[in-house]
Amino acid sequence: MEKTISHIQGFLKLKASAGLILMAIFFFLVGFEIKREILKGELSSFDMVILPVLSAIGDMVVLAMVCVALNCGAPENPNGWALPWRSR
Repeated sequence: MEKTISHIQGFLKLKASAGLILMAIFFFLVGFEIKREILKGELSSFDMVILPVLSAIGDMVVLAMVCVALNCGAPENPNGWALPWRSR
């Protein structure tokens, strides 16, 4: 029984590590793609960049306002601030 539990724990650690490695590779590749678009692609001019940047900033502001509105007057919920950022 003890050996089975250690195998399950080892598998879960391996699964979590594999997920983290794959996520790191994904975001590394996304970073390269964004860099390429900024240097040579459609986002190389200021006029083409302004709309996506303002949209992203507006999205963050709206999510923060919703979080504050839902947690207003509830002192037991100050730790929920990061949740809107992770849900995107």
